[in-house]
Amino acid sequence: MRWVISPTPEGPAGRARTTWLVAVAAALLCAAHSASADFSVLVFDKTAGFRHFAQISAGKTALARLAATHGFDVAFTDDENDLAAALAEVDAVVFLFTSGDILSPAREADFEQFILGGGGFVGIHSATDTEYDWPFYGELVGAYFSNHPAIQDATVHVVDAAHPSTSHLAPSFVHNEEWYNFATNPARNPGLDILLEVDESTYTGGEHGASHPVAWARTMGAGRAWYTALGHTFTSDADWQGSFFDQHVLGGIQSVIPAPEPGGASLGRSFALAILGIGRARARGANRRPRSSNG
Repeated sequence: MRWVISPTPEGPAGRARTTWLVAVAAALLCAAHSASADFSVLVFDKTAGFRHFAQISAGKTALARLAATHGFDVAFTDDENDLAAALAEVDAVVFLFTSGDILSPAREADFEQFILGGGGFVGIHSATDTEYDWPFYGELVGAYFSNHPAIQDATVHVVDAAHPSTSHLAPSFVHNEEWYNFATNPARNPGLDILLEVDESTYTGGEHGASHPVAWARTMGAGRAWYTALGHTFTSDADWQGSFFDQHVLGGIQSVIPAPEPGGASLGRSFALAILGIGRARARGANRRPRSSNG
């Protein structure tokens, strides 16, 4: 009884229907999850600043495909209350091209408890263009977006080849990307395990010098976090499937999943999600800090 929720298209009509959660009796789903799915992931794509429409749509399709192929459960929402309600049941949350101020103070507190209690966090691309006024999140995601030059090719170097998100990569490779500069250089953050760096000598517009991280991992409390600044140029599932990015993100997700408890259930979470609202339009609040000018 495994399940994967098929994402609906991006755009104004699709965004009015962006919660896709499962209606199955809790006891039955608990048994089905522990027996047939390795772990469970909730993908959160709320934006209050710039919205990467094509990238979000591609990412949701790709993550649904990866879940079906690799044996984990996935659901998608852009509603903070649905996110909060699911935290007790999921192993990890993916912030998929989020931006701006997307969680209320109460929901921020819920998310902090989730991470410190052992939940996993994955941030993709503009997850660093998110929640500038929430110190816990800034520490979790590792850095904040500042700006970017024009999209261009550059050489990426693998710093940690043992990590699941980088072990499949060549030591150096060329990639076309929107190369983020950060408000502070992540290389100076001693809490981060730097995984990838972009070589600023191979493109124009970099601001961090000899060490310019573009992917990293960290721990916070009992929780694990992984972030990649890559992703802007992946605008279809075909882009994901035809590149290194599929395994890069899959490895990032797998790296933040809590270790199984005795008996095999990861962190004991059952992923018994109730109907939290399907097909209802949601108003978006104003961003406290209209910082996001990412594109």
